[in-house]
Parts: sequence; C-alpha cells; structure tokens
Amino acid sequence: MLLTADIEEKSIGTKHLFAGLKLHVEAGEKIAIIGRNGVGKTTLFRMLTGADTDFAGSVTRQPGARIIVTAQEHHNLGTTTVMDYILGHLPEYKHLKHVIDTYPEHMGDNVRKITTYSEALERFGALDYYTIEDTVQQSLDAYQLAGKKNLPMSQLSGGQKRFVELIIVEHADADLALIDEPTNHMISWPKRRF
Repeated sequence: MLLTADIEEKSIGTKHLFAGLKLHVEAGEKIAIIGRNGVGKTTLFRMLTGADTDFAGSVTRQPGARIIVTAQEHHNLGTTTVMDYILGHLPEYKHLKHVIDTYPEHMGDNVRKITTYSEALERFGALDYYTIEDTVQQSLDAYQLAGKKNLPMSQLSGGQKRFVELIIVEHADADLALIDEPTNHMISWPKRRF
C-alpha cells in the first residue's frame, strides 16, 4: 500500500467538496481522477501530499514513499532557470547537493559531518545525480525545449511549463506521481515514449 485516504469531510468556505471519500493506491497502479474545473482535484492532491491538513479524516502514506506532485501555477519564481527549477524539485537533490558543496569547507575532523558528507556522496551517486544535468538536457531536447535550460521559468509558455513538470516526474523516480492537469496549456504531446 502506497497511500490510503479516508476523507470524511472537506469544505472550502461554504463549498462542500468531499464526503465519505475513500482511496487506496497500490504500487504499480495507474489511476485517473477526472472532473470539471473547481470540483476539488487539486485540493485532493494537496490533501494526499500533506500540504492541506484542514479536513476531517486521514491520509496514510507508506513510510519512506517518495510522492511528487506537479504544479499547475508557476508564480514568484523570480529568475529561477528551467534547469534549477527541475533539479530543485527532484527528491533529495537540493539537500544532497548542499551537503556535497558546503561540508568540505567546515567539516574539519567532525566525525558526524564527515559521515553525513560520505553518505551524501554515496546517495547522490545511487540516484544518478552526478549525470542528472545531462539526462535532463536530453529530456528538454525531446520535449522541444532545447536551448531553454538557462532561461527563467517566467519566459516559458504555459505548455512549455507543463513539459517541464513532466520532465520532473520523469526524473524523480517517485513511488507515486500526482500529475495535476497534465495536458493543460498544451497543443500537442511531444514525440517520445514512456
């Protein structure tokens, strides 16, 4: 069991979204949640990931399960580049990269920090993060986003941002991917195989 949800009741203001909702997700399952805009699909995803806890009921996730959710909106990103946005949303990447880049400057003979640094190096390699920029670039090329890796996310079209979200899912090695409106803003899918 990757995830079990028992939502007794969820409302936003006076709008009643869910009552008696039960969801059980097993490894390997593919589930589509289909509904009109405004019926609560994004809110459900936020409850499943723990971003929204204001509801009656419970959500249980498998301990250690990596759950990723795509973003529908891309606000307040400043000058964050496409590559930095992708890498920053991969599980563990930001933390491991920080340890690898900063610990040598201040760990000295501190055994705990040396151990943390060594474990970060090992985990970084196990996740294939030493070559991740090259593999992400290949995905950008496949999604017809060649030459965009150093552009700010704010300069991409809505459809291009959706492709960026799919690239994150592709490289996240997640146990559960919650893909919120994957075709929103898209004219056509790229020519690639999953």
